[in-house]
Amino acid sequence: MPREKGSFKVVCGKRLKTLCEREKITQTKLSEQIYLSQQVISGIVNGRAALTRATAERIVSIYPTYRIEWLLGLDDFMTETEQRLSFVAQQWDGFDLAEELIALHGYAVDYVLDEQGEKVVRHIWVTVPVGADDTTTLNHIRREPPDPVLRITAPDGRQIEVDRTVYDRILEEIDDFAQMRMEHLFRGVKGGKSNG
Repeated sequence: MPREKGSFKVVCGKRLKTLCEREKITQTKLSEQIYLSQQVISGIVNGRAALTRATAERIVSIYPTYRIEWLLGLDDFMTETEQRLSFVAQQWDGFDLAEELIALHGYAVDYVLDEQGEKVVRHIWVTVPVGADDTTTLNHIRREPPDPVLRITAPDGRQIEVDRTVYDRILEEIDDFAQMRMEHLFRGVKGGKSNG
């Protein structure tokens, strides 16, 4: 839903105020750092003046923890980390649906536990070349962190154990397939109605 006219000024003002509070700086100090008058900063903070992209860029150049898009009210991710975590959460939402689909087909997936009730892990050994040109040798190194082991039980009772990364790849493939099929379905749609 689009924001009301003028609401971007309010949002930007609140966000600029949040930045000042988090960085423990005054509006006067910020105005000195970005070469704007304190009155302009006050106007932005109070929602009377617009925060321009150029001003947001100057602020972010001094305080790189923050994102320009957040300051301008274009999204709600204050930092790059928040934005990345949101993407990961969206990916896992797709994985949750894929896991539900696997369960609907009668498969059970559980971590393999040892005698103490701890997750069993496998250390994956990776072969890497060491050296250069004709002196290259192969070393085996242990990849960290180790993968938890999963036990998958089929509807008929058969069981296999796989590393978590193998199972995650299956979930990614299911998620990718669903997305591809939906994109294919909508290829022929124009103006909200199917051509088929």
